[in-house]
Amino acid sequence: MEQNRMYKLISKLYKIPRSITGDGFRDSLDIIDEAIGGGRAI
Repeated sequence: MEQNRMYKLISKLYKIPRSITGDGFRDSLDIIDEAIGGGRAI
């Protein structure tokens, strides 16, 4: 992954408040899943 894309991904993830069972955690997983090409099943 190029540096600019990685920086944008981290910037997007950093501002999400999260706990291990909360909505922020699931939002983070969705963003990461999208960044790596999808495929996460719930």
